[in-house]
Amino acid sequence: MTNELKNIQAQIAALNAGIVPFGRWGEEGAPHHDFTRILKNMDPDESRRMRRNFRKAWRKLAKAKESSSNRWIRNEVKAMGLHCQRPDRKMKNTRKYLVAYDLTQEKNPF
Repeated sequence: MTNELKNIQAQIAALNAGIVPFGRWGEEGAPHHDFTRILKNMDPDESRRMRRNFRKAWRKLAKAKESSSNRWIRNEVKAMGLHCQRPDRKMKNTRKYLVAYDLTQEKNPF
């Protein structure tokens, strides 16, 4: 599968999940780290739903990894700020990539 096809599938998966589509660094016109600007240009109710869907997806993934028996994975989730009140930019970007990676994984519906 080509990279372009994978990127399109990732963007479709993000839209189906109800969140802002993810892009890759260096892609022209692709949203990667500037979600605030994208969400501000949207309808407030739609923006709120997308933010909420993203938070739900991230917490679900983080909590599943937090209960892992592997100490390295638990520390990785802690470093992403699962129980942090004010996450920094690095934590937020890591969250985005974690959700994007999970959405791009092929899931067999059968």
